[in-house]
Amino acid sequence: MAQEAGLTYLVFARRKYEEPLRFQREWSGSPETQAVMASIGQDWLEVVLVPTRSIRWVVRPREEAHVQLAGE
Repeated sequence: MAQEAGLTYLVFARRKYEEPLRFQREWSGSPETQAVMASIGQDWLEVVLVPTRSIRWVVRPREEAHVQLAGE
């Protein structure tokens, strides 16, 4: 799998099914399985890579702004 220049991933992983996926680190190397596992270790049940370019942030307004809008 070829990597695009400058592409980074957020790495989430868990060791047991009953655990939630937890953020481990950012990864900017090859998305190849062997490279990621060498970076974070081999004892993971599940590892998920999320390309940072695919993330869409939803930010709520600051509390002060929300209070002002509610009082109008």
